[in-house]
Amino acid sequence: MERRFVSLSVTALHSAHANLRGRMIDFNGWSMPVQYEGIMAEHRVVREGCGIFDVSHMGRIRIDGADAPEFLNMLLTNEFASMKPGLARYSLLCREDGGIIDDMVIFRLGSAEYLAIPNAGSYEKVLTWLNKWAVDFQGLSVVPLRDETSMIAVQGPRSEQIMERLTGLDLNGMRRFSHTQVSIFGRNVLVARTGYTGEDGFEVISESGDAMAIWEALMGEGCVPCGLGSRDTLRLEAGLLLYGSDMDESINPLEVGLTKFINFNKDFVGVEALRAQETAGVQRHLYGLCVDKKEGIPRAHQEVYSNGELIGETTSGTFAPSLGIGIALALLSSDFEVGATVEVDIRGKRVSSTISQLPFYVKKD
Repeated sequence: MERRFVSLSVTALHSAHANLRGRMIDFNGWSMPVQYEGIMAEHRVVREGCGIFDVSHMGRIRIDGADAPEFLNMLLTNEFASMKPGLARYSLLCREDGGIIDDMVIFRLGSAEYLAIPNAGSYEKVLTWLNKWAVDFQGLSVVPLRDETSMIAVQGPRSEQIMERLTGLDLNGMRRFSHTQVSIFGRNVLVARTGYTGEDGFEVISESGDAMAIWEALMGEGCVPCGLGSRDTLRLEAGLLLYGSDMDESINPLEVGLTKFINFNKDFVGVEALRAQETAGVQRHLYGLCVDKKEGIPRAHQEVYSNGELIGETTSGTFAPSLGIGIALALLSSDFEVGATVEVDIRGKRVSSTISQLPFYVKKD
């Protein structure tokens, strides 16, 4: 049989990962580091110090033109026409039936200019969806920027101190979900107070040619390189959903607890279906589950039972290093109160699990 080799995309920091002996995996067609020294150690670094992640595989799409605010308001569940430049907002992109095409953060760069950050695996379909609707708007540009830009996440309680040294700015007053243009070693970059770990942190978007110098400068300040493995344990402890696991086009935002990111006071693609769903009520809900580590570690796509009846399955699961227990998100067809017990089928054994308040972990002040 002829063997076929798939060429993976690489980021501008690929050589750095190789030099650091990062363990590389195929992540949505990208060669990305899953870990360096180890997931547990990298997890602790972000909770206690400062870790850096190469997240350049994620999308960057610029939307600009006089109609950009109206365009985004028509397509996204959240409100963007009234959002001020210098701010960012989380939102969902939905189909006409309310199914989630992707979730993303949108930065408003100027009065008629925005930057969208879709997920790596959704990048092409998001571009296709935006371009499909853009034809109805005059003078609107949808410009893919992933190839010429890079993105580094700087996360952890020491991130502010480190970013202040690199930028020479006082960042104490920079609030969550805000962003600004700064200079790092003469390189113009966008710095946002955003992240996906449940800790304080920043994300730095630069020209790809400048990424290596920024990465090395961050390491020089004591930041520890971290892989996608710890990024997943961190986000799950923080109760943050992952597109493709906890939500997809077969799931609507109401089912997974994202109603607060829907502005029902405006019209957008999918709003009629979501309004009808809100009126009728949803038939399944996303819950957090906690499992004693002695009983096993939950993973995605494990069946969940209540009183012997199959009621759904886990969508994500892992060992939570900060808590010392197994945790999972699960989409279930029954209503439960926090503290109720269900059973998760872990490798053929039904293990008692407790419905938990989300997030599982809240960062220390």
